[in-house]
Amino acid sequence: MFDVIMLDAYVTGKEALVQAVNTVPFYNQCRNRLTDDGVLAVNLCKQIDPLKFLLDVVFKGRTKTVTTPFADNQIQLCFRKPVQSIANLSLDKG
Repeated sequence: MFDVIMLDAYVTGKEALVQAVNTVPFYNQCRNRLTDDGVLAVNLCKQIDPLKFLLDVVFKGRTKTVTTPFADNQIQLCFRKPVQSIANLSLDKG
């Protein structure tokens, strides 16, 4: 069991997600390997909307999108269980 799983699975130079990890079964396995308080952090580069939808389905809406200073890049945090503070979660320094 893991507290955190970080995923950045893009093909270098193609900005395309490796297809083997772009599936419901893969993300179900990630969710099932998290501790109760665990989180999956996924880099969303270029494929933001389709992957966000897939993660939201697998994690039953327990997700939070964090923007980055880089264009076309976001991080999707996916929580194994409901977390009271998801709505207020902020990683801003200010």
